[in-house]
Amino acid sequence: MIKPHLRKILVILCPLLLMASFSSCKESKKNKGSTKEVAPSYDLVTGTTMGTYYRVTAHCINHKKIKFSIDSLLLDINSIVSTYEPQAYISKINTSDADVSFDNHPQHFEVNLKSALHWYDLSDGYLDVSIMPLVNYWGFGYQEKRAITKVDSSYVDGIFDYIGLDKWLIDDIRLSKVSNEQQLDFSALAKGYAVDQVGELLLSKGCSDFLIDIGGEYVAKGVNAKGTIWTIGLSTPSTDAKPTDVELAIMLDNKALASSGNYRNYHEVDGKKYGHTLDPKTGYPYQDELLGVTIIADQCIDADAIATACMAMGYRKAVTFIDQLPNVGACFLIGDDDGTITSKFANGFIRSVIR
Repeated sequence: MIKPHLRKILVILCPLLLMASFSSCKESKKNKGSTKEVAPSYDLVTGTTMGTYYRVTAHCINHKKIKFSIDSLLLDINSIVSTYEPQAYISKINTSDADVSFDNHPQHFEVNLKSALHWYDLSDGYLDVSIMPLVNYWGFGYQEKRAITKVDSSYVDGIFDYIGLDKWLIDDIRLSKVSNEQQLDFSALAKGYAVDQVGELLLSKGCSDFLIDIGGEYVAKGVNAKGTIWTIGLSTPSTDAKPTDVELAIMLDNKALASSGNYRNYHEVDGKKYGHTLDPKTGYPYQDELLGVTIIADQCIDADAIATACMAMGYRKAVTFIDQLPNVGACFLIGDDDGTITSKFANGFIRSVIR
């Protein structure tokens, strides 16, 4: 039984064998029933980025230089889009005055901004990267982490004067504020974007078979060391569950996967929990039966954005939203009044589930 107050954790599975750690899979023989010659070894590269871990399992031609290249790329992305880096490009925008205009953006920023504008429109504003002031107010941003013991509704209402991407001055890609208080937060996009970028890097290095994991967001290409499709496990989110206890096993066939939920990142005040997902229509942490979303899409930046938008809009609106998106599958975790969780699938996601 899944407990609703805990978050699902993604763990990598080698085919037919649950791995308690993220060790690389190695195989020297040809996989029966497969015409693909299995690589003699797959290298595992690990590190930290964006306040979390990264793990890359890959068979590469130039694998000895892969870690250096990955670390350099991720440092470069952080230096552009991380609100936790005071000298980052996005931080300079956030601390700038309203009369300052920004254009000729670095590529990492421009791609995230264009994606943000795209999903802001498609999601009817539920994916809104301009909510940074609200994120900080509720204690989930780059400022001091804290729980709000008494909500100042007048302050929240005041913040709304400058929330919404439509309240920024954006001409093509030229960007400026109408208020000094406006700030951007790419946290709903940046991790997925980084996964995609590491994938592009690996392809440029001659890697055709790999699985990239940055904090539970994935891109899979080709096959694993056994010559079969990469498999991701949604583990049982329970305090007494073993690391190998898996609720669902999912095949990730040249696709990206991202999840969003409030299981871990929340504050508790007087016995009441409120999560980090904020409703951009109200300014308050969202309250809904939807406890978590996992999205499969072609690009991880899209899966990341869609998952966040679904959490903000709630289950019923999210189902309608997903139905309008081709090549995007969703798994919704719905909390019942009796404390149980039901998995509901949309738009073909169930075809990726191993029964």
